[in-house]
Amino acid sequence: MAKDTNENKKKAKISTKSMILFIILLILFVLLIPVGYALFSDTDNEILEIKAGNIHVTLTEDPQWRENDDEYGIEKYEKNVKGVAAADCDLSYVRIRVVPIVQYYDSTTEEWITAPVPQENIAITLAGTDWEQSGEYWYYKNPIKKGEETDNLNIKWTLTEVPQELTVKEHIRTDVRVILEAKPNF
Repeated sequence: MAKDTNENKKKAKISTKSMILFIILLILFVLLIPVGYALFSDTDNEILEIKAGNIHVTLTEDPQWRENDDEYGIEKYEKNVKGVAAADCDLSYVRIRVVPIVQYYDSTTEEWITAPVPQENIAITLAGTDWEQSGEYWYYKNPIKKGEETDNLNIKWTLTEVPQELTVKEHIRTDVRVILEAKPNF
């Protein structure tokens, strides 16, 4: 009879432990199911509105720039550029990137060849009101409207070190290529 009581107590303990474990699992299940459902069943009821328009911002250089262009290139080391908006968008943001190049004249082909000169051998200074530099780009601070233009961005450059292989060339010229990009302000 004592054996039966001990066995009943063991069964009661096991049943109590099982019941507690079952209740804990049930509580976790009840709490975690809504969380899991919320994580994997989210829906977006917002309406997406897309606007489209033509953007056309033209890069203009100062007219004096091309006056010095002869058969051996340009002998000027400064230019002014600006962007002119000619789009049907209300506002456009403008940025400019300047890429310096060095070229030499090949008299056999009568062509200008771009030389592989490290960018650190060309010193560039840019200045302009309402322009600010961020990384490789110069951003115009204000959006421009149709027909408006940015302020001038003055670009000056100097070849600080001529590579050895170019010192034997008769004609060398430098230039900066200006890349203008625009984005609408929707």
